Amino acid sequence: MRKPRRKTVLLAVIAMLAIAVPAAAQSGGFRDVGSGYVHAKAVDQMRSAGITVGCGDGSRYCPNDPVTRGAMASFLTRGGAQGYGANNATTLAAGSGNVNGVPVTLDVTGAGESGGRQQIVLQGSVTVTASQELDGCEPCEVEAYIYRARGSVVGPRSFASLDTSGGGATVSLPVDWATRIDSARTEQYRIAVFVDGTTATAGLRADGTLNAVTAPFGRSSSG
Repeated sequence: MRKPRRKTVLLAVIAMLAIAVPAAAQSGGFRDVGSGYVHAKAVDQMRSAGITVGCGDGSRYCPNDPVTRGAMASFLTRGGAQGYGANNATTLAAGSGNVNGVPVTLDVTGAGESGGRQQIVLQGSVTVTASQELDGCEPCEVEAYIYRARGSVVGPRSFASLDTSGGGATVSLPVDWATRIDSARTEQYRIAVFVDGTTATAGLRADGTLNAVTAPFGRSSSG
């Protein structure tokens, strides 16, 4: 018996929909960028970093529209690396079983439009100088790290020994931290330094240098 033509056509339509629906899945929140689009991953990365905010009401990317010189300037400015730097010195203050201080602070603003996240790499150093012998520093342990003021989020710690048994002494420590920063947000990063084992502050100071570079892409160790 011959099958009805209507049933054959219906089955063909269902099969086509089953194939078409996954290909139309959205990428990165833009409704006109499907997951099968050859540049979908790159578009998603640009959106996540705040380099693009889409077109129209922001729900579309308009992937086939031409880019004007003005739009190109905005993309490059939002996505370009930005550098910051600061250096300072401080006299360390007595704490509980140690002396400590914050020799340098640095304000950094994440690139891109609000709503994205940026990669940030911070690198610096701390030099602790004792101009005379200190009680307990035979040797004392010096600890330093970078931390974000908001929330007191702390980066990796560095350690060194300060031995003043023969008089004055100097020790230097590197500090670095790769983390994330919200686009268009300004955060303050500081170097903290501790000298454990003494509360003597006479002739004791810390010099700090801190540099930061923000970039739109890349993986961070934390944050």
